[in-house]
Amino acid sequence: SERILTEAKQKMRELTINIKMKEDLIKELIKTGNDAKSVSKQYSLKVTKLEHDAEQAKVELIETQKQLQELENKDLSDVAMKVKLQKEFRKKMDAAKLRVQVLQKKQQDSKKLASLSIQNEKRANELEQSVDHMKYQKIQLQRKLREENEKRKQLDAVIKRDQQKIKEIQLKTGQEEGLKPKAEDLDACNLKRRKGSFGSIDHLQKLDEQKMSEKNVQLQTSTAEEKTKISEQVEVLQKEKDQLQKRRHNVDEKLKNGRVLSPEEEHVLFQLEEGIEALEAAIEYRNESIQNRQKSLRASFHNLSRGEANVLEKLACLSPVEIRTILFRYFNKVVNLREAER
Repeated sequence: SERILTEAKQKMRELTINIKMKEDLIKELIKTGNDAKSVSKQYSLKVTKLEHDAEQAKVELIETQKQLQELENKDLSDVAMKVKLQKEFRKKMDAAKLRVQVLQKKQQDSKKLASLSIQNEKRANELEQSVDHMKYQKIQLQRKLREENEKRKQLDAVIKRDQQKIKEIQLKTGQEEGLKPKAEDLDACNLKRRKGSFGSIDHLQKLDEQKMSEKNVQLQTSTAEEKTKISEQVEVLQKEKDQLQKRRHNVDEKLKNGRVLSPEEEHVLFQLEEGIEALEAAIEYRNESIQNRQKSLRASFHNLSRGEANVLEKLACLSPVEIRTILFRYFNKVVNLREAER
């Protein structure tokens, strides 16, 4: 749907931005790590030198402590000289201790820089893994977008096909198939019957009864054929209705699951409901057509029988000359009507 496509495109844009930001951060971490390695190397050289100086300072410290101890143990008569020497020795000791502290501080800084370099490398590796995962998500999202676009095209095609079916169904329901026998066929039968009836009215009546029986069989056959044809049409319409109801059921299931329909899906649901209503109307119309045609045929056959019986009664009262005159006029009228139709 349109909402899914919009959300997927928005997520792709966010992934692209995040990937770019993390790639830039990886470059910065690598650069910082290289700088830290360079500084750490410089500090390592300096620490080595300081370690050498510290060893010397320790030696001097020990020597100074030793001299100070010896000085304190001596019984010097010159007290002022003894105090002066003690101050010098203590000053040397303090200087040596300070150098050792500076060395330890430098060593700690060097370790921190080395640790920072390791942390940067670890962080860079984590970011690279995150970027790889985002790229994979982006590829999956692109594939999903292609699938959604394909589904959308298929849905549009289904909608167009359903709309075309609905139009065809509406067109079918607007067409009326004539089941009544054509007037010219009845006229031809009557004319043919009357052509052979000039001899006697009794012969005409027997021939009329025979033709009426044949017509009855013909009408019943025609009714059965038309009923079968319409029943087949109703069956086709019922199948189309079942298919539309199945599709509508699928849409209803989505609604039951708490999913919100997109505008396209709502339009499809509306089209399905209209299609189902049109099919139900078409099926009802076909069923009514069968009943109406049967009633019409029975009424037509009844009227035909009664009309021809009335004609026979009137013909029985006419003379042969009058009968010939009437039939001649009727024959000319039928011929003129057929020529007009051609």
